[in-house]
Amino acid sequence: MKISLLKEENLSEAIELLRIGLLNSLGLSEVEKQAYLIYFENILKSKDHHYLKLQATEFKKLIGILIASESAGVKYLEWVCVHPEHRRNSVATKLIKTLEREAKKKGNHKVYLTVKPENRPAINLYQKLDYFQEAYLKRQWYKGDYVLMSKFLF
Repeated sequence: MKISLLKEENLSEAIELLRIGLLNSLGLSEVEKQAYLIYFENILKSKDHHYLKLQATEFKKLIGILIASESAGVKYLEWVCVHPEHRRNSVATKLIKTLEREAKKKGNHKVYLTVKPENRPAINLYQKLDYFQEAYLKRQWYKGDYVLMSKFLF
């Protein structure tokens, strides 16, 4: 498996993987799924260097993506998605660890993320990677609850 910056030629595959990931997301309402699809599709198509877009490939096939943004020395892990056929094979772990290495290189001191409380598999993964719950956000985006998790890099 290879982790690298998202390549332009993989953009349509990345958008399709985003759709698959959103359809299978635990705890997201239909309104959230549609809104996030538009939001993340625009980011994937964007040339804005404010976003870090990573891809995981295996045998030249896109199997995972990660989108992160940065502000004031902190990285925000906005989305990580692994193709259902490749889950539980450390793809998300490798994408997140690459994000953390890139964040450290840029001098970021923290990575944070939000996750639906119903998404126990994701929460368990983040805890395994030393992320901790920093807050519980009631009725946050689209009136849904979210868990805010963080990891200090140094």
